Amino acid sequence: MVAELALDTVLYRSDGAHYRHYEVEIEAKGEHSAQALQAIAQALMARYPAELRIWYHSKLATALALRALHATGDYVALHDRDAGMHVRAYEQVDRFLRGGARAGSG
Repeated sequence: MVAELALDTVLYRSDGAHYRHYEVEIEAKGEHSAQALQAIAQALMARYPAELRIWYHSKLATALALRALHATGDYVALHDRDAGMHVRAYEQVDRFLRGGARAGSG
């Protein structure tokens, strides 16, 4: 085995708000893992370009950013009816975690 694929759903809760994050994880498991990871990621992104994006942040970092953005009110409508996060929410969380937007800065 050169790679393992896992589908995760994480429900973050913060002061009564709920944010559902879906994740496809590809983990290296063998000698030729780098090539396998690249091929699997490219195939998934090609097949589902509107549904998938590369997410470099850990689940913990994502949770902390959501909490910070929610606590200050400095966030867009982060989720839909079933608490699934919107693309704009991921963009905002990503900016926050990369240091491009701090809580309270808009």
